Amino acid sequence: MAAPMILRRVAALAALMLAAACSTTPPSAESLGESRSAIEAARAAGADDAQSADMALARDKLARAEVAARAGDHATARRLAEQSALDAQVARSRIAAEKSRRAAAEMDATLAALRDEMNRNATVTTSPVKP
Repeated sequence: MAAPMILRRVAALAALMLAAACSTTPPSAESLGESRSAIEAARAAGADDAQSADMALARDKLARAEVAARAGDHATARRLAEQSALDAQVARSRIAAEKSRRAAAEMDATLAALRDEMNRNATVTTSPVKP
């Protein structure tokens, strides 16, 4: 009777160890790929390392994630890859916000020019005409 009980316990312990090993799966190429894609999307939107601290930070974290993945530190690699993708999204959002600000400023300038033109035309047409 003792032998079957020991075998059950060993089997249960092996199952627990297997479950624990599966819960620490290495970061997939997907998480690193998502980070690379986010960085590329930000770059395509106009963000670059020279002008955007967020972009430089995203690239740095991606590089550190790749090093951690190669070293087998999968939790750190996954965390850094996720942070890298978020930093790239922040850089992309800042670029989009700046483009929107510029477009709004251009629109304001255009509207001001149109108002000035309307006021000039209104002044010219309302002045008395001398025979």
